[in-house]
Amino acid sequence: MTIINLFCPKCHNFLEYSFDINYILCTKCKLRYKKNNSYLDLCLTNNSINIVTETAYKIYSKFYAPFALLVYIIIWHGNIFKHIKFFREILKHEDNILDIATGDGSLTSAALFGSKKFFARKLLVLDISKDMLEKAQIKLSKKPVTFIRGDVNQLPFSNSSIHAISCFGGFNSFPSGALAMKELSRCLSKNGIIRGSILLTPETSWKKNLIRSWIKKGYQTEEINKDKFFSWVDNADLYVNRLEQVGYVLLFELKHKKYAA
Repeated sequence: MTIINLFCPKCHNFLEYSFDINYILCTKCKLRYKKNNSYLDLCLTNNSINIVTETAYKIYSKFYAPFALLVYIIIWHGNIFKHIKFFREILKHEDNILDIATGDGSLTSAALFGSKKFFARKLLVLDISKDMLEKAQIKLSKKPVTFIRGDVNQLPFSNSSIHAISCFGGFNSFPSGALAMKELSRCLSKNGIIRGSILLTPETSWKKNLIRSWIKKGYQTEEINKDKFFSWVDNADLYVNRLEQVGYVLLFELKHKKYAA
């Protein structure tokens, strides 16, 4: 069950399902993308993650939920209940959601399917890690979800085609937060919104050093502060419509600048 039509991440042309069940064909550049019973693989190459990060993801995915929650509280002083509430409020705008960097699906499941009043009608999940996607499929089983392996810097969607995008925590793991923000902006519709979170680099020396060690090991990719985040937003022709900070966790809602009232 897909929310929207999928497009080739290389040429942004329409993708059509082939009679051959093993691939999806781009009607323009003729690239073939693998598909199986679990997810669609729309990464342009198998090397979209560097070896260090891919190895880290494989280890991280085994202990993702408890480890992520523990460091979220200890290192970033986050409040998971406020985080889930902020995430869930995207459903007031749109109940067909594209969720980027879903991880093992724990947060997405709690936010988008944890309420009887507000829940996603359709969900498109995109993550670059095969291991994380396999975890998410278990967590989000029997839900109206389509799973895609994709690269945030080369998304398989046409311009201005997505009405609601969620991305909670992913920016700390993307190869380039700046390029990812521009790609999300490209896909966002005229009146669409992006809701997500950024983990800011704490001021305490030992926490900074710990995060720098995680970056070297591939668990994260760069240190982020507010100035860097705001520059990403501005350079992507977006603006911050709403901003909340809990500890060192930044919760944000973004919209297109050129369509601002």
